[in-house]
Amino acid sequence: MIKKNKIELLNENKTLYFVIDKYFKNYFLKKGYKELPKNLFLKTLYKFIYLKILRFPKLLFNILKNSKFIFNNPKNCDYIIYDDVTKEYIEAVLKEKNYFVMATRIERINNFYFSKDILFYILKNIFRRSFKQNYLAALIKVISPKSVITHIDNSVDFSITSRIFKNDKIKFIAIQNAGREGEHNLDKFYLPNFYVFGNHYKNYYESKNVEVNKFYITGSLRANAIKKYLENKNKIYDKNKYDICLISEPLPVLNFDFKHIDDYTDIKGKVAKYTHLLCKKNNLNLVFSGKYFLENPDREFEKMYYKKFLGELDFNISSGRGGEFSSYFNIMQSKLIIGVNSTLLQESIVFKKKFLSCNFFDHEDFNLSFPDECTLRSNSFEDFEKKVMDILSENEKKYFERLSDKFEYIMRTDIDICKHLLESIE
Repeated sequence: MIKKNKIELLNENKTLYFVIDKYFKNYFLKKGYKELPKNLFLKTLYKFIYLKILRFPKLLFNILKNSKFIFNNPKNCDYIIYDDVTKEYIEAVLKEKNYFVMATRIERINNFYFSKDILFYILKNIFRRSFKQNYLAALIKVISPKSVITHIDNSVDFSITSRIFKNDKIKFIAIQNAGREGEHNLDKFYLPNFYVFGNHYKNYYESKNVEVNKFYITGSLRANAIKKYLENKNKIYDKNKYDICLISEPLPVLNFDFKHIDDYTDIKGKVAKYTHLLCKKNNLNLVFSGKYFLENPDREFEKMYYKKFLGELDFNISSGRGGEFSSYFNIMQSKLIIGVNSTLLQESIVFKKKFLSCNFFDHEDFNLSFPDECTLRSNSFEDFEKKVMDILSENEKKYFERLSDKFEYIMRTDIDICKHLLESIE
């Protein structure tokens, strides 16, 4: 049952269903989204027609319209990057290697390979799997790589493909991209070789009975790569430029991440409000680190999202251009990082920064295994202020010495993940 303060929409192509906060209705309607009828029968009918009957033909038409057809097999390569989203970090590791980037999302497939080998494989397995899965598996067959690697570890497609090749000599590797507490597709996962941030995630996946053949505890590929890049680029920087870095965590739609937690979006707004009030009261230097790049049109939504919660408070969301890694640079220059459950909180450990996770709802899906010193469950401003000021006042060296073992459990930092990955795929 949809509450009165929420509305249901289809995207501009009528291929995806969204639930949003009514406050942002005009923003989405201007983008071309269509509001579903209030009448239950009509709403159900619309969703059935557009999402069940017309969705696949529309997606197929867009592929045929926008893709380049290549009537040959792709060339043989030693490595395949599975899913071209966030491929740049794996590409940096494989820069001296022979690899193929395989787009796996229908809307991102620009080159469509069509050969007798691929066609034969699809027809042979036509009643066993979807067309997309047969096509992806056929590409892997003809490319014949040593390893298939993805940075989208929560991709159900990757797990399905891995199962297809379960008894094959090809090595399938998933590298953790983000925090995964609250995932509800875990029963569908099969991750033959899984690179995770720390032992926390090994224990977490084992507790959920996820099928993983082998865990590698290696830390964050992205955070380590960006840290090296920024330190080389900025030889001199002020690591105490800001007292606090507040992580922006806007939530555009309500039926995706943590949709089962009703006040999830309100908590994010409350944390932002508390942080701004505290900094104003105590004359602290704040950087509000934005999620979206300057050139990203969703920056408009980000501003609107926090305007709802911050009201008349003055705020400025810091955003850089794509490739500048501005959020990470803000972290490097701050004494304390504050957020709700952003992966940047865990990655702050890589940068040797104090952090505070504001888990005001104390939900089991937010058990990040953070030490109590780094977690606040009370939602009162007085408790928030005391916690923040206590962390800021503690000696940094003593802070990390005291909590180092607990931090290593969350995010391993004593290993070169790039080197480890290269050695494991040779």
